[in-house]
Amino acid sequence: MKMYRITTAIVIIAFVSLVTFVSCNKEQTTTATIQSEATLDCIMDFKHQLEAVEADSNERTVTYMSIADAVWNVEALFNITYAYPDENYSQVVGCDTSLFLPVCANDSVSIHDLSVFYGNMFSAVQALYQATNLNDKQFLILDVEAGERSNGLQAIMLHTLQGSIATTSTPNPTPDPPQPWRGPFTNGLTWYYGENIGTSNGLFQGMDAADT
Repeated sequence: MKMYRITTAIVIIAFVSLVTFVSCNKEQTTTATIQSEATLDCIMDFKHQLEAVEADSNERTVTYMSIADAVWNVEALFNITYAYPDENYSQVVGCDTSLFLPVCANDSVSIHDLSVFYGNMFSAVQALYQATNLNDKQFLILDVEAGERSNGLQAIMLHTLQGSIATTSTPNPTPDPPQPWRGPFTNGLTWYYGENIGTSNGLFQGMDAADT
């Protein structure tokens, strides 16, 4: 009876552990999905803010954003719109440039200024892309970094990667035709593996299947 109880307890513990493991995996997957959706919502909200500014340049309401948030948003929106990081590239070329973003008195940037900056950033990255001499060219990714600030202007560094998409035109080699069976085992013999016992009918003592 004690053994039965111990076994039952082990089974219960194993089951609980399995349920906990599955639950944790499901929670992690759900959390990752929620975080991805929240990130995408953030990027789309920023995109809509820029579109609203472009649609009504006379809007008097001023929205501000921190430098860090501005850098994150312009990088994320640009990459989700134009970048192709998942392609297979045979060659990659990096090109850098810098722009300046006006900073307000409250140590932040206005959405209006950010809208103008995003347009300038697009033109700058496009110029770098067009100047890159690559076959089957594609824009890979943009990295945006805040530099030094001087006289109310924040330097913004743009690091771009352009790549040459790898071709897959080489045909797959023709497989060799099937070959007849030539061993190593003789038909009708059953070998032991290890211990040099030979076959089940007592032949080839001192050898085993591994040797053969």
